[in-house]
Amino acid sequence: MGRPEISIIIPVYNVEAFIRKTIESVIAQSFTSWELILVDDGSPDSSGKICDEYASKYDRITVIHQLNQGVSAARNNGIDKAIGKYICFIDGDDYVDQTYLSSMREALGSHDAAYANVTHCYPEENRTAIAFAYTDGESISLQPAESDKIVKYAIIENGFPVAKLFRLDIIESHHLRFSQELSYHEDHIFVLDYLSKCKSIALTSDASYHYLHFSTASSLSKRNHPAKQLIRAAEILLPMVAEIISEYYITNSKYKRKLFTILGLNQILLAIKNKNAHEISAIGHAVRQHRWQFLSLYSPNHFIARLLPLMFMFHLDRFIKIYVSYASKKLH
Repeated sequence: MGRPEISIIIPVYNVEAFIRKTIESVIAQSFTSWELILVDDGSPDSSGKICDEYASKYDRITVIHQLNQGVSAARNNGIDKAIGKYICFIDGDDYVDQTYLSSMREALGSHDAAYANVTHCYPEENRTAIAFAYTDGESISLQPAESDKIVKYAIIENGFPVAKLFRLDIIESHHLRFSQELSYHEDHIFVLDYLSKCKSIALTSDASYHYLHFSTASSLSKRNHPAKQLIRAAEILLPMVAEIISEYYITNSKYKRKLFTILGLNQILLAIKNKNAHEISAIGHAVRQHRWQFLSLYSPNHFIARLLPLMFMFHLDRFIKIYVSYASKKLH
């Protein structure tokens, strides 16, 4: 087999109930110039054995077994192993339709990345929803920036590493990798970092990527993240957002406030929602460090969320600790 056009990287951890369907969906692709790299992140279930089973049957499937280091290390090891011209990611509990690769490769053309729609699946509720509403044939210049399109298509907000096609030469020439010090927003940071190196991106309306949501599943979105990690993510994201706004000539004040709110300021306060009273002091310090941004740029939807930064600014951390401790006991 010659060099494949696309390297598909799947981090694998505790997904024995899903990984067969995920792998089978790759094997069924109408686009055939691919390699599949499965990175078993020390999974304690039978996921790794299932991966080995497929690798023994298909030359284009490779398995990497590593000690448990997290999803970022798994994706990074996949990148190190990849030999394709392009890279795409799939999560080990999701699946893709036959057109997943072909639609993105066709859309990519001479652009630096392709962005596709995502189908969010809620099996327990028997419903689906399509995110992003991208249009076939649409492309967006980033140098010079078409800021109206960037805003219209929520390009900055789309931090999914999945449903995208990346160029390996851009990743390698700029030494781009997922941050292993973070367990939250590390994917969004990677995507924004990659985006900053692009001249243009292409869009496709294809929604072949199926992102599964289960209320009982153990996922990053449901996991409590230490305040230290959340604050570190915010400290990386906030300057990135400021640079993006400047570089892409984004002038809409409401949209700028939205970006700062969802990509930085919200993360500082997120540990409160996770009911972690022991880290309130660290959160309070971070809020006061970013005082001017909270006062001028923070625009959450909920009234209480608007009040919390003000309480921290008046050094009312102790009262917030009491409330969080009480709420946590009530929930348990």
